[in-house]
Amino acid sequence: MPLMILPMATVMSGIDQKLLRAVRANGASPLAAFLTVFLPLSLPGVIAGVLLVFIYC
Repeated sequence: MPLMILPMATVMSGIDQKLLRAVRANGASPLAAFLTVFLPLSLPGVIAGVLLVFIYC
């Protein structure tokens, strides 16, 4: 589990919160803000975590 969480947490903590606030200020719902901004920016961490877990298994 740490092999998946550590890369994801590192990437997700580096995402600028101003981007999410800007999307919400322009009228997007929380789900739309997550799907259009946060998820695409966090995909490198998710992919790195999946690869680490796959290699370990």
